[in-house]
Order: sequence, then C-alpha cells, then structure tokens
Amino acid sequence: MLADIREKDKAGIKIYIVTGGFEVYTKYLEELLPLKVIGTITKYENEDYKIIGKTCNDAEKVKRLNAEIDGEYKLLEAYSDDDEEILYKAEKGYLLEEGELKLVQKPE
Repeated sequence: MLADIREKDKAGIKIYIVTGGFEVYTKYLEELLPLKVIGTITKYENEDYKIIGKTCNDAEKVKRLNAEIDGEYKLLEAYSDDDEEILYKAEKGYLLEEGELKLVQKPE
C-alpha cells in the first residue's frame, strides 16, 4: 500500500483517504504520507468526542470529497469494507469481504 501511494504521488495523482474514522485519529497520516484525509469531524466535550455534522460514511463520503475537490475529477480507485456509494463512483471499487478484496461493478 505504501509503495502504491508513493508511486501514484510521483505520477501526479492526488490521494485521498475518505473515512468514517474520527479525524482526530486519522489526520496525522497527512504528516506521514503524501495524501489528504477527510474523516468524521469531532470536538472533545465533557470527556467525550461529539460528532460535528454527519459521520463521514456512505453518501457523505462522496459529498465531502466533492466539496474538497474544486471542479471535475476522476475517481480511479476506492476501497471499503462496507458496500457504499463511493465504490460505485470509482472506475475500480473494491469491497473487502471475508478478508478478500472483490471488484464491484456500477449498478446498471
């Protein structure tokens, strides 16, 4: 995965991790790798994390990615362990099921 990220970066391809995970835990990846993280936004309040807005899952992932990218873009690959919209927006969407990646097709 790391080699793939670096190879895509060298080719000028922008890499996004769009996750339901809290950005407070995932945003640090931007410091380690050439990518942008879009996740669930939270604030710490009363000794607990409170979600601000919507959790970054399913259709919200596509909405947040569209808001992040100015203009048209091509989504080359998407990976998820849930059958969600972003997989079908990508040229190649991979669903992780029972430990295996399976290519999913756009519904016709």
